Amino acid sequence: MNTLNENWDLFCSKLEQVKHYQNGIQALCPSHDDKNPSLTASYTDEKIFVYCHARCSFKSIVNSLGMNESQFFAKEKTKSSKSREVARYRYEDKEGNHAFDVVRFNPKDFRPERTDGKRTLDGVTRVPYRLPQMLAGIKEGRNIILLEGEKDCDNAENIGLTATTFAGGAGKWREEYSKWFQEAKVICLPDNDDEGRKGMHHIASEISKVAKSVRWLELPDIPEKGDLSDWLKITDNDKKAFEILVTNAPHWDPNSLNITLADLELGERLNILNSVNENWQEPQEISPELLPVEKLEAKLLPTPLRDWLVDIAHRMQVPIDFPAGACVVVMSSIIGTRLSICP
Repeated sequence: MNTLNENWDLFCSKLEQVKHYQNGIQALCPSHDDKNPSLTASYTDEKIFVYCHARCSFKSIVNSLGMNESQFFAKEKTKSSKSREVARYRYEDKEGNHAFDVVRFNPKDFRPERTDGKRTLDGVTRVPYRLPQMLAGIKEGRNIILLEGEKDCDNAENIGLTATTFAGGAGKWREEYSKWFQEAKVICLPDNDDEGRKGMHHIASEISKVAKSVRWLELPDIPEKGDLSDWLKITDNDKKAFEILVTNAPHWDPNSLNITLADLELGERLNILNSVNENWQEPQEISPELLPVEKLEAKLLPTPLRDWLVDIAHRMQVPIDFPAGACVVVMSSIIGTRLSICP
């Protein structure tokens, strides 16, 4: 079995006009009629990075060399013999049929498992945890507690609550989950950390589009990164105490949360804004008549800068307008301050 180092040497030996640098190589791309070396590559302990500046795909490059994609990645390390299964969480479809499992190991690790035993969810329809119980709860008008882990859901069920989560936790929301929350009364309960709030914040913005109501609950007196299971360990914390907290839980409002929109990714911000204001005005098309712009070529550049910029473009394997545009902006700024430039 070849190591990644051996595969790197094999990869380099199959390329032409190879130039070695401290952190990698540059060579002709084997996937197209390359006249000027446009392929760059480097590697770490985990994988070989390959990039063609002419946009050839990784697969086409590998095939052109007669290699396999697996040769560009380190073999997955065998789990320590001390790793052992400590819990198995069964996911079911709406009819109660076995869909897949999430398996917990010690040391703490979670791995999905299909019904055929394969450790992948490829080809499997993803569903929320305890889906049949959740759908029954929605039909009966019960609150659906949205949590970040299967263990919390099971503990919630043990005290008579209806709870759900997703494979991978709150950070693994998928658009197809929304359909299961039609007319649901949802209580979003994140773990006590910014990452948990951020993930649940995004989910609330999605579920609010279809749910009957969405409320936000943060549990008191739990440690950093604490969750429902930690809260239930506190004396006198039971279903009755939890329902009192739910009664006082505010309706979900992105403006009332500790995490601001600035902390979120652009897509999450847009989802939240759309969920709280669906009455956007119809956009008006802007179609200004623009004058034709001549293509920026080397011959248009000032003589003192031309050779320098052409050399930069060649070394970076980018069009001339990439470095030239940046140079023009900088030069314009300097000239605007009335500074003299000496060659």
